[in-house]
Amino acid sequence: MRKEKVLIIDDDPVIEKLVSTLLQSRSYNVITASDGVEGLEKAKIEHPNLILLDIVMPTMNGYEVCDELKKDKDTKEIPIVMLTSEESREAVKTAYRAGADDYIVKPINLTMLLAKMDKFKVK
Repeated sequence: MRKEKVLIIDDDPVIEKLVSTLLQSRSYNVITASDGVEGLEKAKIEHPNLILLDIVMPTMNGYEVCDELKKDKDTKEIPIVMLTSEESREAVKTAYRAGADDYIVKPINLTMLLAKMDKFKVK
């Protein structure tokens, strides 16, 4: 059985490690990027089945990364779930306008995360 590939783009090493460990324990192939620029590069090279994307990051924020990925013909079909501490209504609206497919507010609830992944057939 093929392992689904998940790209985590988050500048917080604690969150990156936590989510990576949780997903790897469920046999996902996890790739990480610590900022938006690196995340864009890895998305184009790795073609993950799903991207978990933080909003607040240096160099390039999650909205910009999401917008760039959705404009690119090679990455536009990859589901993007924003995984962020930004919980304002405006942040959620901005994320969806940038092309996000779903939104999860930190702290991470593993059951919710796995349910969202199932929604996009990332099992």
